[in-house]
Amino acid sequence: MNNKLSKIFMIILAVISATAIWKCYVNKKSEVKSVKVDRFEIGFHMFNNWLKIKNQGRSLKSYFEDNDLKNIAIYGMGGLGERLFEELKALDINVIYAIDKMAGEKHIEGLRTIGIEDELTDVDAIIVTPVQDFYSIENILEEKIESEIISLEDIINYCS
Repeated sequence: MNNKLSKIFMIILAVISATAIWKCYVNKKSEVKSVKVDRFEIGFHMFNNWLKIKNQGRSLKSYFEDNDLKNIAIYGMGGLGERLFEELKALDINVIYAIDKMAGEKHIEGLRTIGIEDELTDVDAIIVTPVQDFYSIENILEEKIESEIISLEDIINYCS
């Protein structure tokens, strides 16, 4: 009887452990999905606000003029970074270089792309496009360069 009770106890313990492990796995997957959704939402809202500015016949130029920013770098060359480069090029604002984790794989015509580990030359400002990671990126950049570091979100909000 004691042996039978011990086996039942071990089975119950295994089921409880398996359930706990499964819950942790499901929760972790849910957290990862939630982070991806949050990143998508932030990007969507920025694109939406930027499009509103464009539809009103305006651009981001006022921010750069009002803050006397002529030579800049862009951190992050995903969709937002590429659109920012296109707009700034059309506004005759000098984009000196871009910084991207995938620097070796990113080839944008007319733009030198370097990695964060490369030497960064001084510019008036570095515009950070992955705004959800702005503060951690800002901390890294502040250790490497004296240039002003600005979130793209702040620029879009300023121009809205």
